[in-house]
Amino acid sequence: MASFTLDNTPFPDGTAVGAWDATGYSVLPTNGPLGTAATTSTAMGRKVTFAGLKDDTAYFAAAFVGGKWLWRRFVTAALTDLEFLEGGIRLKGFWNAETNKPALVNGVGSKGEAFRVSIEGTQDLGSGAIHFDPGNLVVYDGTTWFRILSNRTATRLEEGIEGLPLLPVFNVLKYGAVGDGVTVDSDAVLKAVALAKAAGGGIVYFPAGTYLIDEKLLLPSKVRLEGAGWVTSVLRRADDHNDHLIEGEGYGGEGIFGSAVQHLQIDGNKAKNSTGSAIVVSGLALNFHRVLCLNSPGDGINVKYPAVEAKKQEVGTDVELDFCRSIGCVGIGFKTTGHDTSMRDCQSIQCTEYGIYFGANGLMLNCHTWCYASDATCTKIGMFLKGNIDTVNCTAEGASEVQVQFSGSNNRWTAGDIFNSTGKPDAILVEFLAGENFGTHEINGANLHNFGNGAALKFTGSASNSKIRCHVFDPGTEKIASIGEPASSIIWDVTFGGTTKRGTIPGYHVQRRRTFVPFSGDIPNNTLYVNEAGELRWKNNEGVIKTVKVE
Repeated sequence: MASFTLDNTPFPDGTAVGAWDATGYSVLPTNGPLGTAATTSTAMGRKVTFAGLKDDTAYFAAAFVGGKWLWRRFVTAALTDLEFLEGGIRLKGFWNAETNKPALVNGVGSKGEAFRVSIEGTQDLGSGAIHFDPGNLVVYDGTTWFRILSNRTATRLEEGIEGLPLLPVFNVLKYGAVGDGVTVDSDAVLKAVALAKAAGGGIVYFPAGTYLIDEKLLLPSKVRLEGAGWVTSVLRRADDHNDHLIEGEGYGGEGIFGSAVQHLQIDGNKAKNSTGSAIVVSGLALNFHRVLCLNSPGDGINVKYPAVEAKKQEVGTDVELDFCRSIGCVGIGFKTTGHDTSMRDCQSIQCTEYGIYFGANGLMLNCHTWCYASDATCTKIGMFLKGNIDTVNCTAEGASEVQVQFSGSNNRWTAGDIFNSTGKPDAILVEFLAGENFGTHEINGANLHNFGNGAALKFTGSASNSKIRCHVFDPGTEKIASIGEPASSIIWDVTFGGTTKRGTIPGYHVQRRRTFVPFSGDIPNNTLYVNEAGELRWKNNEGVIKTVKVE
């Protein structure tokens, strides 16, 4: 147990910390009072930070000890000799304050257990009637269940105990939603969103069910749409809606910030609609986590960089897409034109135009674009990288025209696989597009294989000053590895398998090591090579071949 005061009196371990007025906050800033670093005790090696939080009928204090928040409730303002909860608060799930489900009663529970209130209500748990609002915590201190207020008057959203966001929760069922896939739930959902916006931010929660939507849902800043899972919580576009299903406020302009969509399926119902994307937003500091966009007549998730950067210095520019899927979209599976976007473990499957269109400045990790070999209509372009994109351990396969397009400059592809499916064997694997400042790309350690009659590498642009290190393989009969005219400034490190022919890849094996192998076939300009007779030859920029004498 820890016992100390809040009046600058030194702690037993020698650490002195001042009091902090936390009125209006439901939790403490993760790093300590007012966002400053927590005090570290040199005597004990413990971090200790604490504060007072005023409730209607009681006071609270908290300490950050041993990596956990320890809380104590007391009924007077005397802030001395406080006994804190050992082990901190442990979130067990949601609690319905209207029906007392799961059932809570004083004297029953484990010390430190906590539930977040999902539906408001008034309950007497053994010490008098208490009204609970969505987002409140109900916490057990070993004898009594007590309330910690929600973060309604805070000026910023704070992270709660052990990363628990203490935002007010607006369950759409409470506002009249049915979720049976037949009843139109637009009014109830829009009401929940409006209440979350009015509260300064919150969670609009969709329990398991299918929610039919016939109006566009405008997503405000600092509001999170959250379901129980992308298989069980579904937002389905009503027949003949023909509009975006979710659109961020200010789309195409200043946009939104601090918003999220998580654990939801967005069904575009393309069989009964001809236009409209699943999610379109402009903004900063956005998060999309485990979202499944299915059968959209437009795009899956489309994120634009805001026209006004007013919030850039305050919230950053990050946009995150994690473990998302776009399946069967008529437009683009995922499109982002923002800065500092990260995509992790996302998949685009059978989306018609592009699988992933990555505008600029970001990271793709473990992403995958693909179609089934039997698909009559499938993705035209698997991945489009416009510039300054780092792609790590990704796979592009099954597109009908090009698996990966490099545009702009400074795209880097590391490891992973790029190949054609058996149903579309003649697509280009990698195309370097032409244009101003198009070059300085890098392919490092990729496998390019099964490209049939389409080339592994196509140089529509010259990709000047690029580095290409890969293994090119096709089991067919003398398929061409490269077409077009690559720049002479490219650094090559290419190995071949099967019956693959080099095409316009220079006739040396590893340029930086100056190792040569016999070469035949079409010889590109500016190539030093060894012919089949073992003679060292040079083909200059005018196409004239000369013998190189070695003395």
